[in-house]
Amino acid sequence: MEPTATAVPYKESDLKMLRVSSYCLVAAWGLSLVVRLLVVVPRLLNRSPIAFADIAYVIAFSIFLIGALASLTPRFLRVVLARQNKWNRKSRGERFRVKGMLVLGAILLGLLPFALIFVEMEGSPGQDLITYFLGAAPVTMLIYAAITVVTVIWASRQAS
Repeated sequence: MEPTATAVPYKESDLKMLRVSSYCLVAAWGLSLVVRLLVVVPRLLNRSPIAFADIAYVIAFSIFLIGALASLTPRFLRVVLARQNKWNRKSRGERFRVKGMLVLGAILLGLLPFALIFVEMEGSPGQDLITYFLGAAPVTMLIYAAITVVTVIWASRQAS
């Protein structure tokens, strides 16, 4: 049996759902960016000091928006189709290993904010936990944005 015989074709409804979800992501990140800019730009025009968190969130939302826009390209959709066909050709054991690694990666990414909170605790001891979280949140958001956009752009570059 040849490998393409087990490939399941992508249904038109799946492609539509992927595009709709990408449009929703673009709208959500664009709205978040606009709201943050509505806060930051007046402060900038008044020459008021701008908190690091505001700058970090504007940069992070811009990066997320770039990643969401990159997921709308036909090249990215071709990669999704190719990866689905490749996934359907894998054996059950290979799928299990990949899913295990994805779960491990998700757990490690979920622990990232707590690691940054502990770094904040070492840097300025004696504050409450919310203060540490608020200090670590902008950096965490920037790291997540960078990981997301690198993943999307790297995936769309694999199309050739």
